[in-house]
Amino acid sequence: MKKIISIFALLVLISMFTFNILSFATEDLGATVDVPTIARPGENVELFFNFGSVKLKKYTFEILYDSKLFDYVSVNNGTGSDADAGLGDSKTKKLTINYDQDGTPIRTMKVTFKAKEELTTSNTTEFKITGKQIKDANDSEDYNELTIDKQILVEPEYVPYTLSLTAEEEIVKGKEIPMKLSYSSTIGRYYEKARLVATATTPEGATVKLLGKDLEEKEYDIIEEGWGDTQGYGIGGPNVSQELDLRGIFSEAGSYSITLKLIDLTRENQTIAESTFNFNVGGESENVAPTNEVKPAVLPKTGINIYMPVAIILLVVISYSVYSMKKK
Repeated sequence: MKKIISIFALLVLISMFTFNILSFATEDLGATVDVPTIARPGENVELFFNFGSVKLKKYTFEILYDSKLFDYVSVNNGTGSDADAGLGDSKTKKLTINYDQDGTPIRTMKVTFKAKEELTTSNTTEFKITGKQIKDANDSEDYNELTIDKQILVEPEYVPYTLSLTAEEEIVKGKEIPMKLSYSSTIGRYYEKARLVATATTPEGATVKLLGKDLEEKEYDIIEEGWGDTQGYGIGGPNVSQELDLRGIFSEAGSYSITLKLIDLTRENQTIAESTFNFNVGGESENVAPTNEVKPAVLPKTGINIYMPVAIILLVVISYSVYSMKKK
């Protein structure tokens, strides 16, 4: 019985020793992968692999990526081929990179992708990286399979939204004034629930209204209610432009300021864009009474004096009479 126990104990020790040998036959490769945090449409994106102090002579890396956001370009240490990842979607591709160079062990690898040029929205995605069949330069070490996920944001370089508010004619108190309100961007960030609101600073006791109708002929006072659906509406993309025809009514003369804001309802009314516009409102138009023409008491002497012909005639008559008398 003691002999059996001794044999069993010996087998256990051998098993433990063998297990420890197998456990330390492989180790983790201290590899790092550097990836930019953000990429712009049309830009190259480089995944830089650093294998640390270890020189590798053989490996296989698989990289899952979104083919609707990126195109594979090249790899500098290895041979790459990509294909459908077989995950049941049309966008995920798998890039497989193989390296097997007995004479040229390496410590780094660079894989280049290119972000799609036509992208106009913000997209957060991942490169899912798996490394296997990894051997060092001496072919003496097999490394454990490694898995690394790297997140990246792909989005355009957005242009801020600009706001404009103008009066179409001189502003007079109490009169409806046609006005134009617009916001625009050549490439605007997307917002699912944006809204346009306004506030006003007026002279004491005065009020101002900015009235406009939507396509369904519903009228809004932007200062009191904001513009459009209270749940917000979507904006964004290339060449964003909206222009509203409004009517402004300023109750009193004086200086007014109106502040327009685009806000994002999904982010607790965070301001997207903001501008303030100043207006000087005049008094009511006065009708100027026509001026009555004042006639002078004495007509001005113009042209030929009426007394002159009479004097000439009298002079002729007198001269003729004197001449006749002398002749007799």
